Amino acid sequence: MKKKIILLVLAVILSTIAVAFALNNLGIIQPQRPEIVDIQLSWKEVTFETTKINAKVIIYNPNRIPISVKITGFEAYLNGIKMAWAEGDIEVQLFPEVDNDVYAILVVDNSKIQEVWVSHLQHDEASMMTAKLKLTILELPIEVSRPVETDILGEFKGIG
Repeated sequence: MKKKIILLVLAVILSTIAVAFALNNLGIIQPQRPEIVDIQLSWKEVTFETTKINAKVIIYNPNRIPISVKITGFEAYLNGIKMAWAEGDIEVQLFPEVDNDVYAILVVDNSKIQEVWVSHLQHDEASMMTAKLKLTILELPIEVSRPVETDILGEFKGIG
């Protein structure tokens, strides 16, 4: 009788370990953080106070299962200066192990344009653009930064 109980206990422990291992490999127990792969922008509407931009954010879900998320915060910074944010919340389904397209409308505070350009020029026209997203269902903040380079001043060298 003791052998049967011990075997039963061992079977339960091994089954629990096997299920936990399987769930972990599927990304259910400890989901991996989604990654921003790319951001594509196009003009939408310009007013005196704001500029609206269509944004296509490509997010890779490294997990083996789909993840339903609600993006409640999307902000864009240039050299640490907050210059844009998304309108409203965005609910999306991130399909597993593929790039997912997420669409948003960004609002640029036109009063920040002068400060942003001065900062960009002070950094020799090589700035860092950072996009931050807050995924509320997973409670995982993700962000991406990439250099932004121009040669606007170089275009004016031959004029004069």
